[in-house]
Amino acid sequence: MIRGRHTLIYLILLAVISGYYYYFEIRQPRQKQEAEQLSKRVFQFNVETVDALEILVRIKPPVRLVKETQWRITEPIQTEADPTSLNGVLNALVTLQRDKDLTEATDQKLREFGLREPAMVLRFKIGDTWRELAVGDLNPVGDAYYAKTGDNNTIFLMARGNWTIFDKQANELRRRQLFSFDPPSVSNLEISWLGGEHIVLSKDAAGTWKSADQPDKMLKKAKVDHLLDQIHWLRAVDFLAENQDELKPYGLDPPLVEARLHLKDGQDVSLKLSREDSNTKRVAAIGSQMVGTVQVVGDILNQMPKDLRSLEDRSLVAFNTDRVTQVIWKFGGHQGHLVYSDKSQWMWQSADGKRKELPQSWQIRSLLWTLADAEYEEHDANNAVPPPEVQDYLELWGSQEKLGAFSWTKHASD
Repeated sequence: MIRGRHTLIYLILLAVISGYYYYFEIRQPRQKQEAEQLSKRVFQFNVETVDALEILVRIKPPVRLVKETQWRITEPIQTEADPTSLNGVLNALVTLQRDKDLTEATDQKLREFGLREPAMVLRFKIGDTWRELAVGDLNPVGDAYYAKTGDNNTIFLMARGNWTIFDKQANELRRRQLFSFDPPSVSNLEISWLGGEHIVLSKDAAGTWKSADQPDKMLKKAKVDHLLDQIHWLRAVDFLAENQDELKPYGLDPPLVEARLHLKDGQDVSLKLSREDSNTKRVAAIGSQMVGTVQVVGDILNQMPKDLRSLEDRSLVAFNTDRVTQVIWKFGGHQGHLVYSDKSQWMWQSADGKRKELPQSWQIRSLLWTLADAEYEEHDANNAVPPPEVQDYLELWGSQEKLGAFSWTKHASD
């Protein structure tokens, strides 16, 4: 009884000491560090409250943006802004820190540090109030810029790396994604190649894609979905013109290939692509959901199907990889059996039921993905029934049923 009481006292003392250590040695120093970092911040504001932004860099065109329903660039061009790029600037502003406070901003000091005529001025508006950051010369060491805010008279050092984040021109902040449609909302798809194939697809109520010309041909949903994703996520790498009036100089009148998408809500979306530039490996493009003519990576041409066969379902076997819990095979006289354990681990299983952990178990899941994507090149209608003398096989099982199987015989030339 006394020994149990002593144990309880020791446990209480241990808990008190642990709590003391956590609070005074870990939490309190962390809170102090966070408070110090917060005190060094140049601005205190919420990024979501910013309504306008101006980036004024010496000898460069001024860049001005306003937030309406979405952020828009209003100068030097008028177009939508890219939220990710813009948030990079705003987040850098809200986390900007003073490396070191230097001196009060007298007229002489402003001239001395290049702040009388700043190299860069960032202005942002919250409500009716404009706030400002002026950036002057690089310090002699070359690791920081002299800077000053509009509402504070202290000149301080700003880390050099911030310049690259803030020095953004319109093309770096404008929207680059050509389309905003939702891929599952596409109900019809047309692909037209210059002087060549014309593919027309429609999606039925069950979500199955069919060809208007060959309705009996089985198409692979994953292939059509992949194509729609490639179009949806297509991004401009450069901007050629602010309008779509003159298309011939960019190889878009006529285009090499055109994709037309009809959405469930009645909207139509289109994409036109030129031939690939052999030097830049890019193609000119225009999209109906973006103003202007742009350049995109040339690989998009490889993603566009050139015939219906490119979208045909030629899977060797159809199965859901997530349902596979057993793999059984026979190769060249060797047999094996793998089972998927409750611990997310593939195991060897011997004939007597004993199991052993399989090293690098993840490779099995990779194999299953490869098998699910495997396709035949040509279908031999004369050999629709497999020969009876099967020598090797691979079977994929779920918990109670066979999900798929491969079998083959040794070729006479092997």
